[in-house]
Amino acid sequence: MGWWGMVAAIGVWTCGVATAAGCIAREHPLQQGEYQLAVESNLEDGCGLSGGGLFAWTGRYSVNGDYVRLTYDPLEITLVGAYGEVSDDFDLAGTRGPLNLTLPGGACDVDLAQVILDGQTDSENAFHGTLQVRYEKRNSDACSCETRSTYRASR
Repeated sequence: MGWWGMVAAIGVWTCGVATAAGCIAREHPLQQGEYQLAVESNLEDGCGLSGGGLFAWTGRYSVNGDYVRLTYDPLEITLVGAYGEVSDDFDLAGTRGPLNLTLPGGACDVDLAQVILDGQTDSENAFHGTLQVRYEKRNSDACSCETRSTYRASR
């Protein structure tokens, strides 16, 4: 093995050891903990949940490397996801079902509630993005709907 072959072999071995030890995990500026999330504007309210108003909730954000978790307390769902490869933007999703909900059309036993949230880091204590909540009920248009909103979160 020539000189460059040894350098390449050492480089591959070093990277493998560093990766296995978790030495190259990225740091993200957003701090872990409890955040107050507030809807800023309703983009689509097919479920009629907003009643023309905005709502707020508390969520607990945690991170492990590039993997992210956030609790969505209104439906008691833990959203899981990851940061993008080269940014501090993240995407989260979570599901729960079946649920008994009261929608403007009346009581609904939905088969599935799905929450999708994207986030862009503003600072170490704030982020913002889009929130999508979808309810699905087989054979029921009245209980199947989707709501999309923009939100801001801060500690």
